[in-house]
Amino acid sequence: MPIRFMPSGYYYSDFLKIAVIASMIIALIATIVICIAVLPTRRREKMGGFGKLLHGVFNFHSLLIEKILKFCYTFSTFYVIVYGFINIFNFNDSTYTGWVGIIIMILGPIVLRIFYEFLMMFILLVRNVIEIRNKLYSADSKKKLERAMGCTPEDIQSEAPSPKIEKPADDKKPADLGFCIYCGAQYNKSEGGCTNPDCPSNKH
Repeated sequence: MPIRFMPSGYYYSDFLKIAVIASMIIALIATIVICIAVLPTRRREKMGGFGKLLHGVFNFHSLLIEKILKFCYTFSTFYVIVYGFINIFNFNDSTYTGWVGIIIMILGPIVLRIFYEFLMMFILLVRNVIEIRNKLYSADSKKKLERAMGCTPEDIQSEAPSPKIEKPADDKKPADLGFCIYCGAQYNKSEGGCTNPDCPSNKH
């Protein structure tokens, strides 16, 4: 009985089907795990260094396109400057065309700067919005923590016992002073009556 060989494309087609289905299943499981264990912000504090890195990547805490644009701008600027510098020494049919290189060196970086500034305007706008959101979230988390603890910084300050200033105790009890109705002299009531010898009350 002759052996029949199937076309190679048949096996390749089945392999692609299996690869697509397996990739979808694995990707779905990984997505569910990431959404449950990595994406929630409340889990960030309990994560290690790698977990926090994944948390920042999947929550778009930093924009990768910003770094790519900065790299492209730096590369393009140096390329234009070097290309223009090399063209300064260009001679075409015994005609000096170095002035083209000078123009490229001057205008090239300016044009590139304006072009990338327009691109970066949108990136910086999005980044500022993200920073504002993070600050608002931090303030909201702080308030939630204070409510969970049942106090606020103002409550803590109001509940803190104020330092008491103790007055130095006098060794002697203050005298009970009075004035005589006859002569007007001042005397100590605890020691008796008026002590003025010329007082009319003492002459009786």
